Amino acid sequence: TLDEEKEKMLSNLSKCLSNPEETYEALTDSDFEYDYITDEKGNKVKFNESNYSLFIKSKDRSVRKKAFEMLHNKYKKYIRTITSTYKGEVENNVVLAKIRNYDSAISASLYSDNVPVDIYDNLIKVVNDNMNVLYDYYDLKKEMLSLDCIHMYDTYVEIINKIEEKINKECDKAAKKFGESFDRQMFLDTNPRVLEHKSKMQDIQ
Repeated sequence: TLDEEKEKMLSNLSKCLSNPEETYEALTDSDFEYDYITDEKGNKVKFNESNYSLFIKSKDRSVRKKAFEMLHNKYKKYIRTITSTYKGEVENNVVLAKIRNYDSAISASLYSDNVPVDIYDNLIKVVNDNMNVLYDYYDLKKEMLSLDCIHMYDTYVEIINKIEEKINKECDKAAKKFGESFDRQMFLDTNPRVLEHKSKMQDIQ
């Protein structure tokens, strides 16, 4: 905490210092206008950032791709403006940290939660050291979605239902083959391919 005069000065500057964030929000919330997108049922829907999360999880890959491109191409169009607001926000945080005698903007940001910078740094390290787990998950997702390659817009779609579909197909094929003698539960408990699919579901969950 600074002395009363300095705290008052920073308080008076707070509106100016919030300008980068306010500019960014005004740009992305109000000025960004999007076209219509066709959903997986063939309906034309006005696209926006609120319903983006619905389209990016669509089972139809073309819908996912279109939503991804519509959103990110808009940000790309205004990349210089967005970069400028980001730069302004970073500079504000650095200056405020120095004024308040913090070692860095990160330590200033973590102070209110009483989190040491070492914990933050270790979290980043642990994530980076275990990226192979994420890559394995993406490999599984590529397999379950029957894709030759996986794109960023494929990473959001859920695959639990896809695995369940594969299990049901295996059961349906076996039921046709064995007829009335088919024991579905025994098949689910003993069939190697079904057990492999179940194992994948457990890995995800």
